[in-house]
Amino acid sequence: MMKSKKLVWLGSGFVFLFIVFIFLIFSFFISPIKIFSVDIRILLSGLGALGTLFLFWATFRKDLRPFSRIIQLGKNIAFEDIPQLNNAVMELAQGNLSVQYQVRSKPIPPVPDSEWTSLIQIMNQLVHSLHGLSLEFNALTDVPCKRLCYVGADSFLEGRRCGELMGEMLGGKGEIAITTGLFTATGLELRRKGFQSILREKFPEIRVVEVYENKETPEIAYQKTKEVLEKYPHLKGIYVTEGATPFAVAKAVADAGRGGKIVLIGHDLTEETAEWMDKNVISATLGQDPFTQGHDPVIHLFNHLVAGWQPPVPRLLTHMEVMTPENLHLFWAKGKGIMQSEMSSQRLARPVEKTPEKPLKIAVLGREDSSFWIPVKEGVLSAAQKLKEKNTIVEWIVPEQARINKDFSVQVYGKELERLVEEGYHGIATVVVDRNLVPVINQVVEKGIPVITLNSEPLSLRGLVATIMDQAQKLMGLSQQLAASTVQANTATSHIKTTVGEIARGTSSQNDQVKRTETDLEGLLLNIEKVNHEAGESAASAESSASAVSSSAEAMDRTLDGIRSIERTVEETWKTVSELAQQSERIDMVVDLIDDIASQVNVLALNAAIEATRGGEAGKGFMVVANEIRKLARRTAEATREVTELIGAVQSGIGGVRRSMEEGLEKVRDSVHLTDKAKETLSQIRQLVEANRIRMNKIALAMEEMQRLSHQVGMAMSTVAEVSDRNTRSIEEVNIATRQLNDQFAGVAALASSLEQMAQSQQELLAKFNVSGISASISSS
Repeated sequence: MMKSKKLVWLGSGFVFLFIVFIFLIFSFFISPIKIFSVDIRILLSGLGALGTLFLFWATFRKDLRPFSRIIQLGKNIAFEDIPQLNNAVMELAQGNLSVQYQVRSKPIPPVPDSEWTSLIQIMNQLVHSLHGLSLEFNALTDVPCKRLCYVGADSFLEGRRCGELMGEMLGGKGEIAITTGLFTATGLELRRKGFQSILREKFPEIRVVEVYENKETPEIAYQKTKEVLEKYPHLKGIYVTEGATPFAVAKAVADAGRGGKIVLIGHDLTEETAEWMDKNVISATLGQDPFTQGHDPVIHLFNHLVAGWQPPVPRLLTHMEVMTPENLHLFWAKGKGIMQSEMSSQRLARPVEKTPEKPLKIAVLGREDSSFWIPVKEGVLSAAQKLKEKNTIVEWIVPEQARINKDFSVQVYGKELERLVEEGYHGIATVVVDRNLVPVINQVVEKGIPVITLNSEPLSLRGLVATIMDQAQKLMGLSQQLAASTVQANTATSHIKTTVGEIARGTSSQNDQVKRTETDLEGLLLNIEKVNHEAGESAASAESSASAVSSSAEAMDRTLDGIRSIERTVEETWKTVSELAQQSERIDMVVDLIDDIASQVNVLALNAAIEATRGGEAGKGFMVVANEIRKLARRTAEATREVTELIGAVQSGIGGVRRSMEEGLEKVRDSVHLTDKAKETLSQIRQLVEANRIRMNKIALAMEEMQRLSHQVGMAMSTVAEVSDRNTRSIEEVNIATRQLNDQFAGVAALASSLEQMAQSQQELLAKFNVSGISASISSS
């Protein structure tokens, strides 16, 4: 029905235009007709045009409403947004790095079942592109961060390294997909851009067919990866820009039956990633030393607060480690989990020895939305334990909204920074996911609280130029120092030149003395050889003397033993003789007794004879007996006298023997005493001879060593003579080189002056760049 009405109105319009057209043609063949001085042909032409527009408006008045919006949007873009973009680019070209560009235009709501749908989509895409351009432009001119330093990986370089791995593993060709956490996450976008840049440069035959967002949520990453795998059956690789979801992507690949067939590269080593890498589903992951990212910012803040530590460079990049199934055992083991490598431990920052008088409080604003942050937290707690004994408290803080809702925006972290300032924290380390957090960080720094960013931070051309300007200022100072040092070095070189000349003269004289010393040393060597020979013979003689004395001592010992044996024998003989003397005295007493008995027997025999005589015949037999007894008594008396004489002679002899034995024993004892003294003296002689032998042996050894050393000295002197000759030549060369060096230092001084001028010129060139906090905002509003 609507279309029939449109056709009626359109047909009527064409009839009206046809009549006007015929009339106009006819009027050209007649004289001009004027009404109120107006040519009727012009009037009819105007009426025809108005009528035509009226008919079109009446026909398409409803359909022309979206068209009017398109026209208005086009006007906004053409006359406001594009000119403002042009002005912003001109400002940027003129060095105003603080300019910001805002887009006024907004997309048109879609109109269903409209002939203008395609045009609306085109215009909306243009608006979206302008807004994206605005974000990229403003990212270039974002206010630079005034943090003390950044500790973490370079996200862009991480992406490039992963791109190299992907290119090498795919052999330089194939279709791949990229999945990222958030398109608004600065660090992740830098990784993606770095990854794609290396592919364009080195692996142009690798084509990125899909880039999708997973919100850093494993469930979303798993589902979207499944869809991509179904959509691209020939997909050869997947790059995951973050460390929270590689395991979910790996599960989707494995569930699709394509594990090991697709090169899967991600970031960070988590427990889940290690397990899938152990199954050879994840091909590689790039570690960024998360333990250090938690540990070092705390230590650096402490050192800065206590000892005024300053970073050598603004960005302290952590070590990038490529982990593959082949080297996974170095970083992870089943049952033990992630292991901190020894090299990583050696790279950790160390606190200064100084301890602050007042307690310090340091806060670390982190995240806990994935297992990647577990070693980061462990690093913070490790540093906290080290600083506990240094009167410093360190706290690991994760805002509630970040923990529950994964909200890392400026609204959450900015508020937390303000709270920490109010509570009197002395230093803060924080992650930066939202680039709008940078102005808040700068406000904290302006209040005198040092801030260190970790893991990731936004980059901008403005910040880069600000860093270059700061480096140029330092370069200026270093250039001036170099110029001053060059002047000092030039003066020192002149002194060196004079000194080298004196050394050259001294070396020539020294060379002559070395030659004379070498001649004298040759004579000394001959004498030492003679002394060494005599010392050898003396040592041999000392050995013979020691041997003889030792033999004499042994003989003396044997003699002394014999004399002592004689002494014992003589003593025993003397005792025997003494006992004989005593026995002879007892025999003498017995003999006296016998003599006395014999006398009595004789008297009794005489008395018996007298009594026998008185007895007559009866006593004759008894007389005979008595006479025999008397004879026996006389013989006994005579024998007794002889025995007495013999005993006297024996006693006299025993007395002589006893006296002789006593004298002999005394002499033997004297001999033993003298022999003891001789033995003692011989022992002393033996000790002296032994000591002399040892000394002579030592002298002989010393002479041998002296001879050896003398030969070495002789060889050394020969070497010294050669070296002295070479030194003389070298000194002359040094003298020449010093003169050349003096000339070169003059050139260096000129170069230093030129470098100073270049630094000054660089500062002058950079002066046109406006990187101050007062930013010029260009908006189409």
